[in-house]
Amino acid sequence: MVVYHPDGRAWAANAAFTRLFGLRFEDVPPGYNVLTDPELERHGALPFVRRAFDGEVIRVGPIHYNSPGRYGRGQETWTYGHFFPVRDQQGRIQFVVVLHVDLTDHIKVERDLRVANGRYRALVDATSAMVWSTDASGLVDDMPAWRRLTGQTRDEVRGHGWANALHPEDRERA
Repeated sequence: MVVYHPDGRAWAANAAFTRLFGLRFEDVPPGYNVLTDPELERHGALPFVRRAFDGEVIRVGPIHYNSPGRYGRGQETWTYGHFFPVRDQQGRIQFVVVLHVDLTDHIKVERDLRVANGRYRALVDATSAMVWSTDASGLVDDMPAWRRLTGQTRDEVRGHGWANALHPEDRERA
């Protein structure tokens, strides 16, 4: 969590901020202002952040932080930022609280899954062996070698459509 003055200057942060970004609050660069943050600008998030400082509750992200020399240890960090303007009794914004939700592990797992899926697809597409995947009900996703053999399209193979390429007397057994 980080608390900002209405003009965008950082006012305070909790210990979780240090754990997330590897940066103690005391080490935030002098003159840092969330309303001019180049990382947020690069991600196209500044217009949304400014809306929070104008009084809207806003969620921004995911934002990727990986800036050695500018922020903390320079470790890769992904977050959603939830911006909550806090007003006084007259309705003036006194400060804006930002709660960062750490998405780093989630993003890395998604990236690893995309890479693994790409490798799997490349192997399946390149092999002449009959390789396919099914769900618990036996519905087939795709069978590239089967498509090459039978001439069926990907859509025709999906589900139980691959069986349409079998001789009718062989379907029940297959």
